[in-house]
Amino acid sequence: MELNLMDDNSQKETVARAFFEKLNFMDLPEHFNWAEEIFEGLHLKERGDQKALIWADIATGESKAFTYDEFARHGNQCLNSLRNFGVEKGDNMYMIVPIVPETWFASYACIKGGLIAVPTAITMTMRELQFRFKSYAPDIIVSEASFTDMMDEALIAEGITPKAKIVLGKKSGWTSFSDHEKEPARAEAAKTRSDDTLFCFFISGTTGLPKRVGHTATSYPLGHLSTAVMAGIRPADIHHNLGAPEWAKWAWSSFFVPLNVGATATGFNFTTLDGEQYLDAIARHKISTFCASDRMADVRQYRHIKI
Repeated sequence: MELNLMDDNSQKETVARAFFEKLNFMDLPEHFNWAEEIFEGLHLKERGDQKALIWADIATGESKAFTYDEFARHGNQCLNSLRNFGVEKGDNMYMIVPIVPETWFASYACIKGGLIAVPTAITMTMRELQFRFKSYAPDIIVSEASFTDMMDEALIAEGITPKAKIVLGKKSGWTSFSDHEKEPARAEAAKTRSDDTLFCFFISGTTGLPKRVGHTATSYPLGHLSTAVMAGIRPADIHHNLGAPEWAKWAWSSFFVPLNVGATATGFNFTTLDGEQYLDAIARHKISTFCASDRMADVRQYRHIKI
């Protein structure tokens, strides 16, 4: 945070080089819980009333904002709700959801509770879903309502009964995500080891079937300090990443990069990418820094912007 507050000059380059040299060779602590130690231990205490997340739907214009205090409360309530189903440290959670605030809260619950988040594309076919379930059976599923029929079909086909099925909205046989709001606003953090796996991505199957890749309690929080420095994100900046939750890029730039340094994360939901609407949303919410993948080319054709 102090590094990014420096002016861009040779002194900053020297300090940055020394900082990352130290990180590259440091001994990691035996235990580390980012949600407890960084989000709550640092940012919640120092900037509880600052916005942690701004969400908008670019088609409808609907928007919501959550402070660091509100963000932690929703994440803790989600974790407490999951524990009511017997969910334990080391269990996995498939998340098949669009760009909605619940994605951030569920991810936070996984980190604090030592659960393994498995972000999953909303474009999954039945065959692709069965392959994943057979390879790595789900303990918990969080799904948007329109995907629940396929989820149930895949679970029956593979003979899997998860501990919990959570739906955004309402669905018979599923628990509504909004029910977590009845739970206490504080939750006990799991004692996660630095090398405990907390994220599992099924990477591209371009050269074969999708393969599982895990990331630990430290690999993303620590590794993407470099991303935060490259993007120059400062505390209180409003940072945006054009990316959906099922991609690792979302975890880097929509979650850890802004929330590591006390900035504000943003998420804009859409079905069909309309460049004009998207750029209007960026301007409306006063985005300070922007990260994008190759999908940004779809937006740039509409209006010149500096990235």
